[in-house]
This record gives sequence, C-alpha cells and structure tokens, in this order.
Amino acid sequence: MTLSTPRKSGRIFISYRRDETDFPAGWLYERLAAHFGPDQVFKDVDSIELGDDFAEVIANAVGACDVLLVLIGAQWLAMTDEAGRRRLENSYDFVRLELEAALQRQVRIIPILVGRAKMPHAEQLPPTLGKLVNRQALELDPNRFEADTRRLVRVVEKTLAEEEARRDAEARREAEESRLTTVLTKAASLRADGQAEVDAAEAALRRLAADESERVAQVAQAAACLGSRARRAREWCRAACRTRR
Repeated sequence: MTLSTPRKSGRIFISYRRDETDFPAGWLYERLAAHFGPDQVFKDVDSIELGDDFAEVIANAVGACDVLLVLIGAQWLAMTDEAGRRRLENSYDFVRLELEAALQRQVRIIPILVGRAKMPHAEQLPPTLGKLVNRQALELDPNRFEADTRRLVRVVEKTLAEEEARRDAEARREAEESRLTTVLTKAASLRADGQAEVDAAEAALRRLAADESERVAQVAQAAACLGSRARRAREWCRAACRTRR
C-alpha cells in the first residue's frame, strides 16, 4: 500500500490490553502505519521513546487523535489487576482513561472485536464509558483480516478527511474573524481620529468666535469712548461761543 499525504502526528490511536490483544494490535499498527505513515498511528510500545513519561505521552496522544481504535478481546471486561479488582473499575486504568478522554472529546471511536468477543452492555461498564456501547464495532476475523482491515482503512480515511476539512473550515473562519476584527478596529480608530479632528475644528471655531466677539466689544468700547470725547468737544465749543458773545 502507498503512503498518504503526511498529516498531524498521532491522528489514529490504538487502545488495547497487552495481556490479551497485543498481537492483533501489532498487526493493525503495521497495516495502518504502512498506509497512513508511522507518525499518524499511535501505539504505546511503538510510539513512546525511552525516558518519556508514559502517562503524559498517552494523554497528549489521545488529546490529539481523530480516531481511536479500541481492541476488545473476550476477557476485556473481566481482566483484573494484582488485587483481583476488575481493571475497568479503576479510575486510573489506562484503557479507561483513554476511552473517557476520547468520549469527552467526541472523537470517533471504533471498537475492534477480537477473538469472537462481543460488545459489552452499558450496565457492564463504568458510567463514564456507557456511550461506548452505541459505537458500531468491527469484528476482526483472522480468516478475513485483509477484507476487515481494508474496510477499517476506508472508514479511517473518511474520518481523517472530514476532520481535516473541519479544521480547514475552522481555520478559515478564525482567519476571517481576525480580519474582520482588524477592519473594525481600524474603522473605530479612524472614527476616533476623525472625531478628534472635528472636535479640534469646533474648538478652533469657538476660539475664533470668542476672539471676534472680544474684538467687536473692544471696537464698540473705543467707539463709545470717541463718542464721549466728541460730545465733550462739542459742549466745549458751545460754551466758548457763548462766552465770546
């Protein structure tokens, strides 16, 4: 099979129990890595480097994936830890944490039924995993492994393409919103600058009007003063004329 165009790392996550489905998980990883590229498929043993924080790497991988494949074997529900407690009842169980994170993010989860396993019922699961039972499962049969994996690849390709289209649309929407915000900010700035210029012009006109009013008042005062002097001069002339007579 040919490699597809490289995409974001870890877009396909394989969740499995090593004690039960290690070999089927390895087969799927090889087939998916050959088709999509090894950087696009996360499987703990093959994807975690020496010295990495196991829990942190898995949490980041689940947070970045677009498809989670959960391999369910015949003992998937019943498997217990050293204390004899069912693993799925442990809130820190890695498989449970992986599924809870994927369900919360509404990632496409594809149950892979291995070894004639059956899908669990909701009452057999912790409440946080109840929605898993609504997911359509793929029965992985060794006798039709090629046909089953081809069907799986088609579904995964479709999902990745849809998610890529959604991301592209989201990126375009965010870019458009950013552009619109920039335009609106610039318009507001121009309006503010224009208003400032209008306010400055109005202030200048008020100052001119005030100056003009002051000058008119000064002229009127000067005219009144001249008028008063002219009256006194006329009165003096009349008085002088009467004296001469």
